[in-house]
Amino acid sequence: DIIMQVTWDVVSVGPKKAVRYTLQGLDSYSNKQIAGATGTSDPSHEVDVAVMLAEAVDSQIDAFMVRLQAHFEDMFKNGREVSYLIRVSDIWENDLESDYDGYALSEIIDDWFYDNTEGHRYSIVDQSDTQMTLNQVRIPIADERGRANDANRFIRDLVRYLREEPFSITEIKVLNQGLGRCVLVLGEK
Repeated sequence: DIIMQVTWDVVSVGPKKAVRYTLQGLDSYSNKQIAGATGTSDPSHEVDVAVMLAEAVDSQIDAFMVRLQAHFEDMFKNGREVSYLIRVSDIWENDLESDYDGYALSEIIDDWFYDNTEGHRYSIVDQSDTQMTLNQVRIPIADERGRANDANRFIRDLVRYLREEPFSITEIKVLNQGLGRCVLVLGEK
């Protein structure tokens, strides 16, 4: 679930060479950097870039690992971070302001996220009558059966909920965009 990325370049320091590097740990669900380290190796006559890089990274690896561990602890405590875009199909006769028992559909969706996210953590960052963008949505690490959760698996319960009365939205298309992002299109199959 973590993408490890290292970039480097060789720099000249007089007659010696050094390796300047950046090490990143990226959460594969949110694509956010969760740990990072940068540095430059000691100048050396050593010509093996791999050796110089390994020595330079080794000096920062403990702090890097502490930041990775903190991310895992946060994730187990507060849930995994994902995001959603909920759109209304151009051909659907309703929109996110359509009324269901006195509540706009956007309010109903907002309430569902409040009830189902870890610690009620999520942000609606954009909303109109045709779309809603939710970021920093914290979902449980595992579903009720103990399977690893991702954006697609988590959103299945919202789809089932919206298909029931009084909503009866039978046409909902789920577009999976990786482990940490889904698009729901209401009114489209």
